Amino acid sequence: ASTASPTQNAGAPVSSNTVFVNGVPGPNPGGAHASGSAVAASATVALLGINAAFAPSASSVSGVGLQSNNATVLSASVTALGLPVLATNVLTTASTSQVTASPAEAKDTTSAEVANVNLLGGVVTADTVRAVASTSANGGASSFSAAGSTIVNLKVSGVAITDITPNLIIPLPALTFGSGSYVAVFGQNGTTSGPAAGQLSGGTYA
Repeated sequence: ASTASPTQNAGAPVSSNTVFVNGVPGPNPGGAHASGSAVAASATVALLGINAAFAPSASSVSGVGLQSNNATVLSASVTALGLPVLATNVLTTASTSQVTASPAEAKDTTSAEVANVNLLGGVVTADTVRAVASTSANGGASSFSAAGSTIVNLKVSGVAITDITPNLIIPLPALTFGSGSYVAVFGQNGTTSGPAAGQLSGGTYA
């Protein structure tokens, strides 16, 4: 065994000048997360306990990586008390989530497409309905988009709807469907938030 001991007194500590170093936080793709999900069509009749969803798909990735999933259903039909609620052919969805190191970015693209849409026995019809949602965030900014979404030959109560704008509301006859009934078309909802004031991290991009 051996021992060691100091040979002289180190003396009292001496303070140095205070030094501040300003740093800019770097990208952290390893801590990023991206996810998305889609359903091609769904039908809910609350009074009868009907809640059907067709061709769901989802993807999710944490850290650098890529995940992609898709689903296809050849046809879908829902009735309630013998009355048609939903009928359609060929439903597809796809969802791709990715986080990359260079450039440091998290992104997701999710889509759903339905052919020959028929709702409520022909009250709402369309040849094709395609919805696309894309999001991305790189630590300094975020964005979301519905580019690629389309509705072909939409008709409501037999009337062709040609001017389709985001979050379009089309009223339905109150005598037939009840007061306040409507068809909502091309719904879009996106939000972003960054770090709180005086903070360098935090916030949610959705």
